[in-house]
Parts: sequence; structure tokens; C-alpha cells
Amino acid sequence: MNFIYSPHTTFDAPFDKERCKSTVHEEGRGVGHYQCTRRPWKDGWCKQHHPDSVAKREEQTRTLYEEQRERRNRPYKRILELQVFAYDVAHEAHMMGRCYSKGDEKISPTNEYQRVDDMVARRIGVTFETLGKNGKEN
Repeated sequence: MNFIYSPHTTFDAPFDKERCKSTVHEEGRGVGHYQCTRRPWKDGWCKQHHPDSVAKREEQTRTLYEEQRERRNRPYKRILELQVFAYDVAHEAHMMGRCYSKGDEKISPTNEYQRVDDMVARRIGVTFETLGKNGKEN
């Protein structure tokens, strides 16, 4: 956001219509302000301080930041998905254990393997059969 220059004290330079109407901070640690030294481009603003130019730069910066944030957070989202998946597998194993202990009918190891394989396929789209020995898809 740009502020229109206006002199605050008698020592400040008067407003000059031949220059951009934006207020610029002094270099360094100073607290002073002065009028931008560039010539007006449109509506009394220079190209850098015109509200349309400022809005365009802010939009580009915001888009770049969102892309960087998405790229940076992608591994953590995957870790969270895998944690949820591990919880579901543990819950399923617990439920299968309850099936073993409660009923007379026991789940065979083949059926148990198939249930876990189906759950993995539903969750991440990869079955144990498609995985190689090192855990990567063939």
C-alpha cells in the first residue's frame, strides 16, 4: 500500500506535482519520508508505485509463496497419509484378532493376507503383488 506524500513539518519539501505522489522511506534507520523522485506515469503515480502495479506484484509474490509452501509441505502430507494408513492397518489387525478370539470360525492366513492386501490397494493404489523386493513398484 502506498501513501500519498504530504509534508509533516515546515522542514519537509512541499508536494511537487511533477513527481510521483508516493511517500518513500529514507535509507538506513532514519524515520524520515520524502516524495518519490520519479516522474508520474499514470494518475500521478510512477510505474513502481501505481496501485495496479503494486497489486500485480503482490499477486505474483502470493502465487510464488503458495507454490513454495505446497512443495515444502508435500512430504509432510504424505507422512500424515501414511500415519493414517498405519492406524487403519493396526485397527484392522486388532479387529481380526478379536475375530480370532470371539468366534469359532477362524480367519485363514490366506484370507487375512487378502484382506490386508485389499485395504492397502484401496488406500494407496498398490498391492503387495505389484511391489518388488525393495518396496518399489515394478
